[in-house]
Amino acid sequence: MLIIGTIVAITQLNFLQNEDTGFDEEHVIMVPVIRSSIGEKYLSLKNPAIQNTAIKSITAVEEIVGAKHQVGNYRFKGVQKSRPFPRFFV
Repeated sequence: MLIIGTIVAITQLNFLQNEDTGFDEEHVIMVPVIRSSIGEKYLSLKNPAIQNTAIKSITAVEEIVGAKHQVGNYRFKGVQKSRPFPRFFV
């Protein structure tokens, strides 16, 4: 199992590093807004900006993607103890 798991992990890592995922980091600006003062004015910033034809889409994020690993404790229905569970707010 350890060998199979290692092979799968290496294959996935190689895929992410070498394949075209369609993400062009050269044309992306990330500004964390959800837990900042900008978050309160997000829609008033987004609505006029999206009118610009050079902008394809706009979304809000809690943190810069990849800056840190988000994990929160959750207790699922039927489970007595809470467990860490990765999360990503968009």
